[in-house]
Amino acid sequence: MSHTLRPPHLGRVLAGAVLLTVFGASAQAAQIRVTVENLAPSDGFSLTPVYLGFHNGSFDLFNIGEAASPGLEVVAEEGGPFSNTPEAMGMGGGVANERLAADPNSQGGVIAAPEGFPGAPVIEPGEIGTAIITINDPTDQRFLTYVSMVISSNDAFIGNEAPIELFDDAGNFLGDVDILVTGNSIYDAGTEENDATDGPAFAPGFPRGSGTPTVNGVVTLHEGLGDILGAGTFAGLEQPNGAILGADAIDFVTDRAGFQLARITITEVPEPSSFALLGAGMLGLGTLRRKRLA
Repeated sequence: MSHTLRPPHLGRVLAGAVLLTVFGASAQAAQIRVTVENLAPSDGFSLTPVYLGFHNGSFDLFNIGEAASPGLEVVAEEGGPFSNTPEAMGMGGGVANERLAADPNSQGGVIAAPEGFPGAPVIEPGEIGTAIITINDPTDQRFLTYVSMVISSNDAFIGNEAPIELFDDAGNFLGDVDILVTGNSIYDAGTEENDATDGPAFAPGFPRGSGTPTVNGVVTLHEGLGDILGAGTFAGLEQPNGAILGADAIDFVTDRAGFQLARITITEVPEPSSFALLGAGMLGLGTLRRKRLA
């Protein structure tokens, strides 16, 4: 007597495939969505494309009180580039090279705005940049380091001194991350003198990196870009998009915690609940069909 493959077999196969996906996900690549929103008012700062490094925790971008690395200097003064390009190599290499030197298995990514200034996909006030990034091995590339230049400035940047843990050592996503970038996260690279009349990047008439180098400078919490510098305020500078920096909009010193420059959010894609619901649905489908055919 011949036997026909009955539908319940298909239900069990599909359910098994779903279970394999659900329970085997932590040992495989993971996808995350990273979103950067510029919270500044229309006459506030823009941000250059945000560089992301995913690593094992060994990549140390900067330390307060220590000299900036050549890669950080390129970002803080030029807004990039991040990798092994002639421009970056002219200043010792980019942050991507430094990340790889610290952790050869690490990986990088960049978040930019879809439009930005003409010729530069910077994230202007009110704009949002987002990307879905595949983390090849979340058991190893567990930590995040980010960096971006604040423009217009000579060498102001945002970044995290201590790496942010996204996955545990088993590769499980630790939950959504919400990073509010305030005045407490704006740093001075200490590589170029703060002077609104001498080489502030992205201000019309000033080539990037054309300011006066700082002698024996170190990374510090930024002291502001107003009159307290003694070299003129950055308020009033025209941006490439025609906006004019406002005095109140760029004052991140008076109330550092209250000054909100950006929000960086990280979520897992797809969310674990979606997998669980899909798995439960497929298991239920298999059970239902078995009952109907009993």
